[in-house]
Amino acid sequence: MTSDKAIGADGEKIAVLRRGLAESELIWAAAQRRRSGDKMRTSLILMLSIALAVCACQDDKHNASGSNNSYVKISVLQSGKLLIDGTESTIAQVEQRLAQLKSEDGSVWYYREAGQQEPPPEAMQVIKIVVEKELPITLSSKPDFSDYIDENGQSHPRD
Repeated sequence: MTSDKAIGADGEKIAVLRRGLAESELIWAAAQRRRSGDKMRTSLILMLSIALAVCACQDDKHNASGSNNSYVKISVLQSGKLLIDGTESTIAQVEQRLAQLKSEDGSVWYYREAGQQEPPPEAMQVIKIVVEKELPITLSSKPDFSDYIDENGQSHPRD
């Protein structure tokens, strides 16, 4: 009888251990997703920093505010949808348009919907293209591009 109680107690311990293991696996998986998101967010911040540095290093004729009258408005929606000047586009079309913009000595006005949330992968691809093309960029917190974000993260109305 003692052995039955011991086996019963061991069975309960095993069940508890299994539940604990399952919970640990769920917690570990959530932590991995969080780390992955942190890496993406860190990468996006790095790419934006590089883009802003490229902006600051441009000649006077490359005014990031678009005073040379050649600029493209790029919006990245939370769903990952890309817009060039309000028209739905693919990443290939963005790359093509930014190559053209480079030859025009233009700049990029960039807006990302839900900017405080995790960015969609398309946002990273757009920033990467901007950096590769060494284009000046300004960030906007408004979908109508009526503001720009300065190097301190402050919003200002566009002139």
